[in-house]
Amino acid sequence: MDISSQTKKLFTIAAAFWILIVLYRLQSSLPISSPTTFVPPSKPVEHPALKTKSAHNIAAIIETRPLDNLAPLILHFSSILGPGWTVALFSPKSAIPTSSPFQRAIKSGAVTIHELPSNLTYFSNHKEVSEFLTTPWFWEQLAPAGHIFTFPYDFIGAPIDKTLGKGDVGMNGGLSLRNRTMVLKIIKEHSWKGELEKAEIVYPAYKIPPPILYEDQWFYQKLMNLTKHADGSPGARLPTEKEAMQFSVESLWYDTPVGFHQIGRWNMDRIKKVTKFCPELRLATNNLIYDDDDWD
Repeated sequence: MDISSQTKKLFTIAAAFWILIVLYRLQSSLPISSPTTFVPPSKPVEHPALKTKSAHNIAAIIETRPLDNLAPLILHFSSILGPGWTVALFSPKSAIPTSSPFQRAIKSGAVTIHELPSNLTYFSNHKEVSEFLTTPWFWEQLAPAGHIFTFPYDFIGAPIDKTLGKGDVGMNGGLSLRNRTMVLKIIKEHSWKGELEKAEIVYPAYKIPPPILYEDQWFYQKLMNLTKHADGSPGARLPTEKEAMQFSVESLWYDTPVGFHQIGRWNMDRIKKVTKFCPELRLATNNLIYDDDDWD
């Protein structure tokens, strides 16, 4: 199936019950070390002005830094997604934007705030992020978002280039659409942290495979291994590499995806094409991006 046209239509009008996960803060240079144990609060910590416009269409963003451009970036994409979507910001209280336009968006329900637990004010490495996203708390805050059958996949993100030789598999979760119900089912039946410590789930490409370090690849493997339905259909619906490229681009290039992930790491040689197709990059980065006339 060609999703190049379908995705762009369904993204704003028929992706109800899906969660758009944007891990805005993650950079490829984050170190790998032992995770800090995530301790969820006994009940959700929500902003007092919380009022969700549409609990079924949620774009979630996790950001722990007090970034100057966070408020305009969220407000811009809230306007792009339209009134049928709510942007849910997961952040420590100290990093929540205080500008008047942002506060108005909160009061209107266009943006909701979910304060992170007091013991989680910064993700220092990839393992802490993976531990956070493989515990139920985050996904439970986004209820009742779940799943519809109009959009055909349970997980779609930027496909990983297998020719890089690192053994990575699946799709990157930094910009991804996920089936919240299925994610919670996997989390409640399996433990990413426990399997990591025991090296029970591993990268298949290695002769002596190391354990999978990242939550997105862990989820991908779990979805791949789900038991087939009685009619023989797959337990999870996953896109082909070509289909996934049309949604999110990272290490495999596609000219007109829905979005990009880690442009600075993977696609600086195509920065003119990226900024022409996605001018929002100038809003999202503090790095200098030259105008077209300045390029050779």
